[in-house]
Amino acid sequence: MKNSKSSVSSIGDRWWFNIDSTHLSSFCGSDEGGRLDDALSGEVPFWVHSLPKQHWMVLDLGNSYNIHAIRCRSKSYKDPVDVQFYVTDDNSPDGWGDPVGSWWNEFAGAMDWVERSVTQKIGRYIKLVINKTTAGPNSAMIFGVAENIPFFDVCVSKYSSSSESSSSDAFKK
Repeated sequence: MKNSKSSVSSIGDRWWFNIDSTHLSSFCGSDEGGRLDDALSGEVPFWVHSLPKQHWMVLDLGNSYNIHAIRCRSKSYKDPVDVQFYVTDDNSPDGWGDPVGSWWNEFAGAMDWVERSVTQKIGRYIKLVINKTTAGPNSAMIFGVAENIPFFDVCVSKYSSSSESSSSDAFKK
């Protein structure tokens, strides 16, 4: 699994995880030419899912980490606008609990990274749920930018049993 620190993307003892297709655990679906695994690896510019429904993806980080923030970018005519983010060590349907972050229209139209803090939580699995796009609720979605560059990532630090959940301030507005 890819999880090495990079001098370009580290923030003190925290680093951007560099999410790619090796971390993909499950997702709602995608269209040919806009497959999520290809989009996460930068082989295509967008994750495209034309079915009118709630969209989601679950990523497996391979180990438990303290999750501090997320960053996204999307510039299409069907960008995500109502987004929720979850973290857990229990990848069962009942294991997700409450979202650690929710955003409205934060990432739509963003060619550059938009970084947002989450309520810090320890977990191996992360889930991004998209309830609405710029095309409306339960509509088709196009997530990404017109270049083959990453569109989603998480900021992590090593898990320590002495860590406590708290609000992260790494990326406050």
